[in-house]
Amino acid sequence: MKTQFRHYRRPTAAEFDALWERAIIVLDANVLLNAYRYSDATRRQLLQLLRRLRKRLWIPHQAALEFHRARPEVMFDRRNAFRGVRETVEESRKTLQEKLSALYRDAAVDTKALMAGLEEAHGKLLHEVEALEKQAVEPTAAVENDVIWRAVLDLFDGRTGNPYDEEAYAELCKVAQSRFSAGRPPGFADEKKGGTEQYGDYILWRQMLDHAKATSSPMVLVTDDRKEDWWLKSHGSTIGPLPELVAEMHQEAGVDFYMYQPDQFMTFASERFKTDVSPETLQEVRSLPSRTQHVHSPTSVEPPDLDAMWRSVRRTRASLLRRISEARHELARVESLSGGHLRPDQAAYLQERRHDLLRELAMLERRMLDHERIGETLRHGGAGRPGSRPVRATQTEWTSEGEQEQLPEFADDRDAES
Repeated sequence: MKTQFRHYRRPTAAEFDALWERAIIVLDANVLLNAYRYSDATRRQLLQLLRRLRKRLWIPHQAALEFHRARPEVMFDRRNAFRGVRETVEESRKTLQEKLSALYRDAAVDTKALMAGLEEAHGKLLHEVEALEKQAVEPTAAVENDVIWRAVLDLFDGRTGNPYDEEAYAELCKVAQSRFSAGRPPGFADEKKGGTEQYGDYILWRQMLDHAKATSSPMVLVTDDRKEDWWLKSHGSTIGPLPELVAEMHQEAGVDFYMYQPDQFMTFASERFKTDVSPETLQEVRSLPSRTQHVHSPTSVEPPDLDAMWRSVRRTRASLLRRISEARHELARVESLSGGHLRPDQAAYLQERRHDLLRELAMLERRMLDHERIGETLRHGGAGRPGSRPVRATQTEWTSEGEQEQLPEFADDRDAES
């Protein structure tokens, strides 16, 4: 059982040691693009750490392609963000000046000292903003003028995967679409993007599977993508990579797989490879909002695609049903084994596993109820917004063939365990 269901548990300390000894470290495009958003000090520490690990690095062609496509947009976004901060500082200064002038007129108060203090504070703040802006890399198509681009090209020279040919790529897009319909990760959360862009995560995953199989090496993916088609989540906390992904990597390539968010990766890698990463750097990396979509959001707000939302809900529901079925099956096995003659350590392991499964089932059932509510809302007229329309769905579509069985009830057991 420990071997059959190992993808549901966190690796032990010894397994982590073995993983870090041999694993190929794969960087998603968003991790490299974030370097343009970091301060100079944080950027330097990230690149220093990656140089320390360069012999272990590899990037799928899909991630490298996304980096190059999104790089100019990210750079311009960064420049525009600083411009927006400067404008806000100036607007605030003018507003305060007007308020102080009004105070002087109404109350005959001498506001000269206050005005002088305002000008001094404004000057200091603007100076700090300009200093930070100078650290940002200016948008350029000349690689010699972009320290991050140069570093990426150097780090992954000879360590970049090859693209699929046109025929293979088209076939993989079909596979991705069929997986999305079944709620199989990764990538189904991106279907709303439309076109071939929606298949990017699956293509990246397929390239990782192929490379792992070719090299017989464990894989560690570092990504700032925090969507639920990559990560197992519960009560707002990220537990680890989806068990389905860990299992697929082991089935396809016979190797282990794990994932880190950027701050976690920098923490563990710096400790293992004796590279300095400051607490300030980790805090900056941790506090940067996730940019799972690399392209800057448009200024005009488009109405939501309710059909795409409906398809996403149905895929997630299918995935939850599959995971509930797997958990039910394992729980039945555990309970059947618990009735036999066992050593104390075996009995203790089965009891602990039973508790874990009951907690997992409770979490999955809560998520299922949430998606049932969302599905009903969409099916009966969108999100209740003015002008929203019902999605094209029927009860048969919502409860597909093979999904008629009622969800398992474990309320009594959960209450006893809580």
